[in-house]
Amino acid sequence: AEYMGTAKRMFAGLLFVCPLLARLETGEQLHTIEHDGLTRQYYTYVPQSFKESASPAIVLVTIHCFEGFPKREMAKFTALAERMGIVLIAPEGIQNSWNAHSCCGYAREHSIDDLNFIKNTIKFVITSHLSQTLSQTPVIFTGFSNGGFMSELFLYETHEEWVTGVISFGGHQYKLSNIRSGVAVMTHHSVADTMVQYNGCCDTISCCCEISEHSDVCLSVDMLFQNWTSANGCDSVTTETLQSPVVNGTLECSHGIGCLAPTVRCKHNGFDHEEWEDNMQYGDMILEFISEAVCLRHGTFQHSTKTCECEMGYAGDLCTGTTHTIHLPLWWMFAGLVAAGVAVTIAVRTRQRQREFQRLN
Repeated sequence: AEYMGTAKRMFAGLLFVCPLLARLETGEQLHTIEHDGLTRQYYTYVPQSFKESASPAIVLVTIHCFEGFPKREMAKFTALAERMGIVLIAPEGIQNSWNAHSCCGYAREHSIDDLNFIKNTIKFVITSHLSQTLSQTPVIFTGFSNGGFMSELFLYETHEEWVTGVISFGGHQYKLSNIRSGVAVMTHHSVADTMVQYNGCCDTISCCCEISEHSDVCLSVDMLFQNWTSANGCDSVTTETLQSPVVNGTLECSHGIGCLAPTVRCKHNGFDHEEWEDNMQYGDMILEFISEAVCLRHGTFQHSTKTCECEMGYAGDLCTGTTHTIHLPLWWMFAGLVAAGVAVTIAVRTRQRQREFQRLN
């Protein structure tokens, strides 16, 4: 009994070092995390369609606008999450703002470290709650207005291999000195937007929220798209005109051809800035963009059938899994059983040696 008690204590210690952490529950959950001396909040949403399998889950990070709310931004993508079985993470900005350099509010004025807060939140959710490795997990960022500015920072100020794509709505970065290649990019912007101008925000073009005062470069959406097509090595560009599903107007979507990753600009007409706050009627377009972005990591995307043909060694609908990998939680369970066996064996042998020593002395 004594050596069994010793074994139990050793096993408990091993579980403390290598914990089998709780999985995320289906639906919406609120979480807190400590970062830079502050208690920060974020939400997660796990769809009913989510299935644990050998293929790592896709993660979509939704970033709210200035004076916006994480639940409101996340709600725009829950239907898409259910269709694709992807996990949503919705961080919350301090005083509902983000420090994305030129935009906006309290977070910008006080130099809040939002980039690393979001990065650390993603890493914690993926490794601790989803039990996945970062390098295997496709992460897509999306954001509206201040959230669009914030999302695009992950293109220019971080070179994490898990950053798979960015989708911005009504807000983009203006300084592109460190633009990454091979990352999927999509931007939606309206030429009628007076709060965050289509042609950029600077001293000659006035925008809301003191964006112009904090930007010394007027970079239009068209110039942004040119930089993206160059960085992603696109051979050419094709443009299609579509009927807007939100207002009585049209949108022109330009797609890079022969790119390292999907590269898309959608120019909207008759569309105010505030329309992005609740409307997300582009589910099919975004679904295909995310599917192609994830597929191209380890496969070839077929637009005609919207399917992914995997490279050798990879498997799954979008080639996110491998043909020879045991899912990480199973490894942990196996390792735990082995560790328990080793602990018991050590405890038994130690007790036997103690008894032998007492008998001889």
